[in-house]
Amino acid sequence: MGKRLTSRGFIAFGHEDRVPDLIAEVGSRLREGGLTFPETVVDGLENARQAFIDMPSGADTGKTPIRSAR
Repeated sequence: MGKRLTSRGFIAFGHEDRVPDLIAEVGSRLREGGLTFPETVVDGLENARQAFIDMPSGADTGKTPIRSAR
C-alpha cells in the first residue's frame, strides 16, 4: 500500500486577539522540544542527486536538507 498524505494545521486569521496566546504556547513547546519536524539530513553536496532521486520512493522523511562538509 502506498503512503497516504495527511495534512493538519491551523489558521490564525480572524483570531488576531489570540496571537499572544499562540506565541506563548507554541514558542514554549518549540523551545522545550515538544514540536519536532521530521527530516532526513544528507551529508555532502555530492549526495544531493541521490537524495533527490530517493524522494519519490519514500526514502526520505519530511524535509531533506543537504549538509555541507566543512
